[in-house]
Amino acid sequence: MTLSLLIAVATMITLTTMSVVTGRKLIGARLVPMQWGLDGRPSWSAPRSVALAFTPALAATTLTLMMFPTVVVPHAMGVWYFGVTAVICIFFIAVHATYLGAISRPAVRS
Repeated sequence: MTLSLLIAVATMITLTTMSVVTGRKLIGARLVPMQWGLDGRPSWSAPRSVALAFTPALAATTLTLMMFPTVVVPHAMGVWYFGVTAVICIFFIAVHATYLGAISRPAVRS
């Protein structure tokens, strides 16, 4: 297994754990905002399970497609590819943490 693949798997575990923990805090919320307007109010919502699974599913799809070349030709990508993978994984975690923080605010849930 390459280092890029390990960081991708660790990112998926992190994103899933973040969603599960936040999901437990949002037990009473049936719908969760997915997008906000310029005025700061939610413009549309999705069911809680869909909202919490969206970023991990998007990351899983993206990272799976990114990791395919490293599995087929393990040493073809090198250190540069690891750097790109690390930046994308950090980006996914940061965006997901920001989103989960936004939906966890009491004013958003009402």
